[in-house]
Amino acid sequence: MPPVYAAGYVDLMVEVQGSNDLHWKGKFLIETPFTAPAHVDFPNNEHLEVDPEKLYIWWDHQNLTFTFDSRVDINLWGYRENTITPELYHIDTLATSVSNDGSYTVSPKDYRNKKLSNKILEFEIGLITVNLTSAIGSNSEMQFTP
Repeated sequence: MPPVYAAGYVDLMVEVQGSNDLHWKGKFLIETPFTAPAHVDFPNNEHLEVDPEKLYIWWDHQNLTFTFDSRVDINLWGYRENTITPELYHIDTLATSVSNDGSYTVSPKDYRNKKLSNKILEFEIGLITVNLTSAIGSNSEMQFTP
């Protein structure tokens, strides 16, 4: 999904580029990170520790697909609001092409020596996203270009 700087229901229309044919019209719900339900969580509260040895990440695998063999990417994002516009910034990819079984363990020590922008210290919250990268058994690929 491309960045959208709105909250609540917005009208959404899908059409083929260069065509006046409307393929789909409906309403789309956009929630801010502060109000969205936790479909990705840290059930053991390790994220509250100062220097955790590991972070166990859980997500609702059926929120993405019913197929356990599908692959997902896990990413870390920073979010903040300034006086002009909200900002969502991709900080790092934590894992690529892991099984969609609903859990993954991250070792923070693996990221200690990574060179990251000093900008990450300015964010109000961090978000972990789990994104479907390949659906096993799917005969077609879905692409979205903003």
